[in-house]
Amino acid sequence: MARTREKVVIADYDYGDVDIERAIIEKAGFELMAAQCKTEEEVIEVAHDAAAVVAQYATISARVIAALADCRVIARYGTGVDIVDVDAATRHNVLVTNVPNEWCENEVADHAMALLLAVARKINVYDRATPRRHLAMAIRSSDSPPARERPRAAVVRRHRQGDRRARRRVRHADHCARSVPVRG
Repeated sequence: MARTREKVVIADYDYGDVDIERAIIEKAGFELMAAQCKTEEEVIEVAHDAAAVVAQYATISARVIAALADCRVIARYGTGVDIVDVDAATRHNVLVTNVPNEWCENEVADHAMALLLAVARKINVYDRATPRRHLAMAIRSSDSPPARERPRAAVVRRHRQGDRRARRRVRHADHCARSVPVRG
């Protein structure tokens, strides 16, 4: 009697295909099933008998983990594990992994600094006023504090992203952004 191969389920993904994953997983002796799960029920339906689950955005909650009787590994496409109930996985002896690397660190840091500056300089007010030719009024009513009274900005470092933001801190006149390490 032939033994059935264990199953690995990709619960969801936002790229074209899973050809690379399929080649690696099938070479290792597993069967791959790719899905586009939007709900916990869909994850349970396709992965109830899986040895491993890979998820990009699909929530892998305590309820889902409890329904995955054969699961030994939950892998997250991404740098965090915010979509996985790690405590529940630990209680069920399921290993949780992710993809910690430096992709997009500069982009995230740049975007955070851009948002900080957009808020500080009231870019949204000017943007909304410009098409209606009310820019002069927007500038007069923006209530920007004098340079001496401008607030200081702090970058809270909790992950590598905060470190990147701190290294890209912005200096302006008599104030600058500071990096403040945070534990926890």
